Formats: sequence, C-alpha cells, structure tokens
Amino acid sequence: DFPNASRDARGRLRCAAAVGVGDDLEERVDALVAMGVDAVSIDTAHGHSANVVKAIQRIKGSWPDLPVTAGNVVTEEGVETLYRTVGELRSCRPSFVSVTYGAGGSTRDRTIELVTRIQRDLQLTTMAHLTCVGSTREEIKEVLKRLVDGGVENILALRGDTSDDGKLLPGDAV
Repeated sequence: DFPNASRDARGRLRCAAAVGVGDDLEERVDALVAMGVDAVSIDTAHGHSANVVKAIQRIKGSWPDLPVTAGNVVTEEGVETLYRTVGELRSCRPSFVSVTYGAGGSTRDRTIELVTRIQRDLQLTTMAHLTCVGSTREEIKEVLKRLVDGGVENILALRGDTSDDGKLLPGDAV
C-alpha cells in the first residue's frame, strides 16, 4: 500500500522508539533491539544536556551500530553547548549528525548555521532537516541554497502540499 515507505532488508517497515535517560536505559534499549528496532531517540527537549550526552555514550558503548537521535535546542546557549557536545561525541563515530528545526521555522537560521558549522569545523557528516511546512517555494529554495553553499549534502526534506496562498500546509507534512 505504501511503495515509498522505508523498509529493512527483510521488507519490514523501519521503526524507531523513544527512550529516557534514566537508570533503566540499557534495559530498555536492549529490549527494543531484541524486538528489532532500527533506531532509538532520546526523548528530551534539551538535547545538549549532560544527561543526554551520557545516555548517548552509554548506548553507543553497547550498541555502536544503533542509530541514535537526541533532543532539540532552542537557545543560543543550547546551540553552543550542543556544538561542544557533538565535538565530544566524535569518538562515538556517528554515521551522521542530524540537525532539525520546528515546523514554524523559528530556529531555521540557527539550524542552518549549526549544521554547516558541524560539517565544516568538526568534519562530521551532517544531515539537515528541511521542514517545508508553512514555507513558500522561494523560501525553500533559499534554505537549500544556503545548505548547499555551506557544504551540506544530506538533507531530509519533510514535504507538504501548498495552500491557495502558496504556503505548505501542516497537515500535509510527511
């Protein structure tokens, strides 16, 4: 029914699950891996916190090939802390560093700056999330140009259909 759905080598839909940073982290991740989860996401609004960094290190120490995502940052202080944290996590050999912003786009510029800075200065592969909801085609083209000019080659675009005024509709994001 969904020919473009992401599937694993056995044809199953890919699945990620959220975990916290508590004492039972390893127990939960172990259970999820045993059930065939494809990735885990650390559920937090403060992706730059020390507990999140430790949780990533704990997960990657036992499951080095398991993709892990973690939280968001919304303040300039959080961005700087996240940048330092990503530098510290280089030893975990991430496949890529994914950076996103909210559908409203309020942190779009900060995200573009951060993802290009990580790519350029830390020499880690980055993937920028491009949230198209609520944006015009011209705005999307400008964001893409800035990412490409910044050396970002991996972009996860979250699409949306346009309304009569040319903006992408939130309910149409995929």
